Amino acid sequence: MASCHVRSVSLPSQASHPPAFSIIQQQLHDLKTAPQSAGSLRHNIINLKALSRCIDDLLQTQLSEQRSSPEPATRLAVETLLDASIKLLDMCSSVRDIISRMKQSMRDLESSLRRIRSDYSSQVDGYLVCRKGLGRLACKNIKIMEKSRWNYMSSEEEEKSSNMVGDLVSLLRGVEEICVAEFRAILCFVSAPRKPHYSVVSKLMHSKREVVEKGETRTATVVEKIDAEMFAIKSSKFVNAEQIGRLLRGLEGFGSSLDEAENGLEGLFRRLLRSRVLLLNILSN
Repeated sequence: MASCHVRSVSLPSQASHPPAFSIIQQQLHDLKTAPQSAGSLRHNIINLKALSRCIDDLLQTQLSEQRSSPEPATRLAVETLLDASIKLLDMCSSVRDIISRMKQSMRDLESSLRRIRSDYSSQVDGYLVCRKGLGRLACKNIKIMEKSRWNYMSSEEEEKSSNMVGDLVSLLRGVEEICVAEFRAILCFVSAPRKPHYSVVSKLMHSKREVVEKGETRTATVVEKIDAEMFAIKSSKFVNAEQIGRLLRGLEGFGSSLDEAENGLEGLFRRLLRSRVLLLNILSN
C-alpha cells in the first residue's frame, strides 16, 4: 500500500482557533499513524469522509467571515485552495471510475459463473484481461499522483497573512496530502498484483491462507486469495462445485469492499465539490 509523509501542522494558539482546527489536526495524526493495509480500506474511506465534513464546517465558519473583513492574503489563500480542490476532484473521480469498472467486471464474472456450467477457464481469462487493463490504469494514476505539484502559498506569503488564514492553508496542505495518499492506497488495493509463482499459489490453497514474502509470513489479501482460486480453476482438468463456490464467495467479499469504496468516494466527491463551490462564492465576493 502507499505510504504518506505529511509535515506536522503547528498552530500558535489553540485558544485562538475554533474547535474544528484541533479536530482536523487529530484526524490528520490518526490517518498518518494508521497502518496501511488492504484490510483498512473501509476505515480509510470513513476517515476521509469525516475529515471532509470537518473541512466543510471550518470553511463555512472561518473563510466566510473574511467576506466582511477581507485582507490581501485572503484572496491568494482561497485561490490556493481552489487550485488544490480541482486536483483532488479529478483524482477522486478517476479512482471512483476505476473502482466502478472493476466492480462491473467482477459482477459480470459472477453472473457468468452462475449461468454457464462449463468453460470456466475462458470466463476467468476474460476477467483477468479486464482486471489487468484496469491495473495498468491504476498504476498510471498512481504515478500521476506522485508527480502532482501543489501551488501553495510561500512561507513569506503565509507570514503576511493573518494567523487564521496562514494556519488554515497550512492545515489544509496536510489534508490534501493525506487525501492523495489514501487515493493511492485504494488504487494499490484494487490493482492486479504481479503474476504469482506456483509455490505461492499452492500455499494459498491451504487453510492458513498465508504468503511468504521476502522471508516474512503474512496473511494473504482478498485479491491474492481470489487469484489463487482462479489459478486452481484454470489449471484443473475438472472443476467441481466447491471450487466455484469458493471463488464466488471470494468475489462477493471483494465486491462488498468495492461497494464500500465506491459509495465512500461518491460521498467524498460531493463534499469536495461543495467545498469548491463555497470557495468560489467567497472569491466572487
